[in-house]
Amino acid sequence: MRLAPILTALLIAVLLIGPGAAPSLADSLQIGKDYYELRRFTDALSALKKAVQENPKNWEAYFYTAKIYQESSQPDLALRYYMSAWRAKPGNDNIGKLLDESYLRKAGRARAENGAEGAIRELENALKQGFFSVAVANQLLTLYGEQQKFESMIRVAEEVLRRQATFSLFPRNGEGTKRTHFLLGRACYETRDYEKAMEHLETAFIHREPGAQEYYQRTQEALARKAKPFTDQGEQLYREGKMRQARTSFEKALELHKDNPFARKMILKIDNVLKAQDLETQAGTAVSEGRADDAIGLLREALLLYPENTRLQKQIQAIQQRRAELEASRRAREVALRRERQEKQQAFADHIEAARGFKKAGQYARAQDAYRLALKVFPDDRNVAAELEGLSEKVETERRYRAAVAAFKGDDWAEAIKDFRALSESRAEGFKGINRYLALAYLKIRRIDEFENYASLSLKENPDDVDLLYLWSSQAASNPDSTTRLKEALAGFKHIETISPGYKDAADQARRLHWQIYWPQYAIVVALILGYILVYFFVKQRPKLMKRLFLKDLERVAAKADWTAAMEMQPMARQHDLDSQESVQVHSLLARAFFEGRQPSRAITEVQKALRHNPRNKELRILLARAFYANKTISSDILEYYMDLLEVEQDNRQLLSFVGGFCTDKKILNPTTMSLMRQLAQVEPENDKVRNLLLRGYLKDGDRSSTAMALYRVERERNPENLDVRVIMAEEQLKKKNFEKVIQECEEMLNINLTHPKVHELMVNAYKKQDRMPDLIKNYQAILEVDPHNTFIQSHLARLTGPGSGAAASGAVNPPASLSDPGPAASGPPAAAVEAPVRGTQNCPSCGSEVSVGTYFCSCGSPL
Repeated sequence: MRLAPILTALLIAVLLIGPGAAPSLADSLQIGKDYYELRRFTDALSALKKAVQENPKNWEAYFYTAKIYQESSQPDLALRYYMSAWRAKPGNDNIGKLLDESYLRKAGRARAENGAEGAIRELENALKQGFFSVAVANQLLTLYGEQQKFESMIRVAEEVLRRQATFSLFPRNGEGTKRTHFLLGRACYETRDYEKAMEHLETAFIHREPGAQEYYQRTQEALARKAKPFTDQGEQLYREGKMRQARTSFEKALELHKDNPFARKMILKIDNVLKAQDLETQAGTAVSEGRADDAIGLLREALLLYPENTRLQKQIQAIQQRRAELEASRRAREVALRRERQEKQQAFADHIEAARGFKKAGQYARAQDAYRLALKVFPDDRNVAAELEGLSEKVETERRYRAAVAAFKGDDWAEAIKDFRALSESRAEGFKGINRYLALAYLKIRRIDEFENYASLSLKENPDDVDLLYLWSSQAASNPDSTTRLKEALAGFKHIETISPGYKDAADQARRLHWQIYWPQYAIVVALILGYILVYFFVKQRPKLMKRLFLKDLERVAAKADWTAAMEMQPMARQHDLDSQESVQVHSLLARAFFEGRQPSRAITEVQKALRHNPRNKELRILLARAFYANKTISSDILEYYMDLLEVEQDNRQLLSFVGGFCTDKKILNPTTMSLMRQLAQVEPENDKVRNLLLRGYLKDGDRSSTAMALYRVERERNPENLDVRVIMAEEQLKKKNFEKVIQECEEMLNINLTHPKVHELMVNAYKKQDRMPDLIKNYQAILEVDPHNTFIQSHLARLTGPGSGAAASGAVNPPASLSDPGPAASGPPAAAVEAPVRGTQNCPSCGSEVSVGTYFCSCGSPL
């Protein structure tokens, strides 16, 4: 499929511009690439050579030249051009992969002909040419190993690893060079360079390279043998207690064999012994300084490092025993001090609690004595001293309070008032009822203002004082001219009834005061209720009566066909609250009035309002379509209303043309509009747009009815290049067993499009029904003689002939002889550019008719 745009572009360029102007439309490289895609290798080589002459660094020209030679079975020339492309574009992954494959195949052929030496020469030649890759290098190293050329292996492998960081052909994750590391490690092992061998074999072993584990173990064993004298010497020095000399010997062993587990273990053990000795020295210093816990911690840490040293455990036990004795003595002293402190705190707490109890009970003198006892226990307690100082004032205040109460009880109102006023002004704390005593004393001497003032203060302190609250409320109720005072009295009596039901006549007093205060408001409320009832009956029923009158008037006007009067009633419709049924009725009548009054826009609005409540009403939908038609308005959204109207007015040719023309312009085709298109096609038989749209619907549905077939015949006459229609007609002929007509029709269609698969299928069926398959195979072979690179015909011919039919089945054409070009190094003038074919005419060999070049079948049926 992707060759079709390239072929079309080339043919248009050649036909319209001519052969001499083709290079001006595209450069030589692009032309060569296009010819390569068309499998025209000779023309492609000519264009690519010209591209190389224009730009010797044009790596794509070399690359496509190499691909042509490779596909033409000339691998040596292909390799030469791949190397030229590599020199022009070093590091290109695609070129590198192809070079990898080419060199490895060439080495394989050389080994088959000349043995391993021949393969080595070919691979060395690749490296000399400047092409390094992991695959080529590893193959060369493998061959060196077979020939035991270990020095060459080391030299080439080190060069490969050196280039690894600079060339993109080497995978960064080590997957590509793990084989290289293995081969280099093996060569170093064979040359007894064990340290270097271990370095590379370890890398290969980590990446799981086959064979690396065996050589890795061999190298480990060789290094262990070299390090054994030093490990034996270190072990002997360790037994003699010469730790530092022993460590030096083990370090030398590790230098020779870094993976020696015994040497590592002994070095760690020696380090622990040395560290334990240092910790023992630090513990001795801590004991001398009296830091027993620090000494024990250091000795325990040393014991973990050097458990064989029994002296450390004895030192820890001695220090622990001494520390236990000191700890027991310290604890005994702390227990005695704690018991003494607790006894003092308990005595102090008892005195404070007693003092607070006396203070709460108002026995301030006894509270003073208790605080003085607590202060003897803790003389520096500032809180107790402050409490004592405050109690001195309260003792004096308590004396004055008792004297005032005695004066009140002895009816000495003046003296009682004087003492209580003094206590109130000093704001003595702990003495409740002072304001109550003052209020009652002022009431006795009939000083009402002072009584009310102190009564209010007392009631704030104790709102549930029933006696005082009754006196205060009775006094407030004695002032009938003040509504505020009456409301306060009412609130007081109600509160008394709440906290003490049945107290004296508080309930009767509250009812009397309530009616006395609120009877005018009750009168106003009753008047308002009566007025509301009258207004409700008038206002509530009026809209319903007006709506009924409006509906009757509208029906009457519509019945008389007085549309002008009906239109004038539209504003009145907005004034009424219509339900769904009423709304449909009103808007339907108004819509009819506006339509008859030649105001289609307003009629549309009214119909749409009615359809909101009854969207499937057929009469409303038809009226809406008529209004739209009168307004000449049509769109995809309102097309359904026109379809309802057409069901009623099937003979309205103007309406049919209007709606059908819209559907044709907008290309609206669905099962509903298909019948409309059929009617319109009968009314306007010459309308090509209608015919094309109807044809599209028939093709979409696969319609084979007589009406559809008649339309297909008209389309074939007017548009012979519509292959979809012609294929359907050919299928119908095939069903009728008119095989000759099928073959003739298919040949004409192949002249239009040679690659239409359905046409070929029909041809095969027609020839098969007549047992003429050899004739069809000859026709395909005749086409390939003219167009040998037509892969589509090749594939069809291959399916007809089968895999074993020789030249007829293989649609491929051998490459031309000119493909054996000596390569880019050859000198001489460039080949002349191949002229593009000019489309002309030719004569049919059977009937002599003149046909265009590129036509595959003549009208007589003979292949050209």
